Amino acid sequence: MPSRRFVFLVGVGRSGTSLLQNMLNSSPEIAFLPENSFLRRVVFSGRFSKLRRSYDRRGLAEQLESDHAFERLKMNRRDIEACLSEHDGGVTLFRRVVDHWGPTNGVALAGDKDPRLVEFIPSLSRAFPDAFLIHIYRDPRDVALSKTKASWSKDRAFIWNVFGGRVQLDIARRAGAALFGERYLEVRYETLLNDPETVIRRICQKIDLRYDANMMNPALGGEKLVASNELDWKRNSLKPVDADNRDKWKNGLSAQQAALVERSHRAHMQRLNYAPSTSPAALGPISRLWVAVQSATIAILAPVYLNYRLWTQSKSQD
Repeated sequence: MPSRRFVFLVGVGRSGTSLLQNMLNSSPEIAFLPENSFLRRVVFSGRFSKLRRSYDRRGLAEQLESDHAFERLKMNRRDIEACLSEHDGGVTLFRRVVDHWGPTNGVALAGDKDPRLVEFIPSLSRAFPDAFLIHIYRDPRDVALSKTKASWSKDRAFIWNVFGGRVQLDIARRAGAALFGERYLEVRYETLLNDPETVIRRICQKIDLRYDANMMNPALGGEKLVASNELDWKRNSLKPVDADNRDKWKNGLSAQQAALVERSHRAHMQRLNYAPSTSPAALGPISRLWVAVQSATIAILAPVYLNYRLWTQSKSQD
């Protein structure tokens, strides 16, 4: 078997990453890991390096055994210890875990989907210089609406869900193509809904994967990946592609919420050809003030967070 290559699937949360993952995973030639966020939470965060300094091989395996990633992969302490060596870092451990994981046997492409890995594109490019990066994006207003319903985001203040989407798009736009070059691919969620076969064939051509008609059946790939405790926000990713799953923000967001998203994402919406709804002047004075204050807060904090995230990765040894 040729050397395994990695496909990383990222995007702002609620942009269709699960749907696209399930479709690709329906091919017998690629195996996506259950969503585990191990690279982001443990490796790129520096946690693995700290654990490595504190424990020997056996102790480190014991510490990692209870981690969410290994629970999803059904690896016990002995399995984990077999993947560890004396001095290797977290990226090498990740590669060995993928090699050890049963579904990747005989498969040349391994996939890892973590929406928030979009914030770690520089680290990804250094750790996996020959990997493919797929970034799926969606109308920011539908993303914001969807976040008001998902169990992991519905209790946040609306501004912070909008802020998260804005900075993650900032990072993807700034670093994706620049660092991954020809191995970077953007996918528009709405286009995937309208013409899924054409989009999937384009992805297959990019990542050297043969198209398989089963990839039009998200449930086939998703049943291996979606856990019962994730059904609350991933249920739709197991259903057939629905071309009408768009523009729900028109009835789901208030006028001032839509205006905040549009104002905060103005540059991205222009570049990605998402038309604004109405002029902010159509709002009442209190709503206009609310939008102005909230969007100004995002405008101030977003570059700070973006530069902090990129700076910490420039200092990191992964």
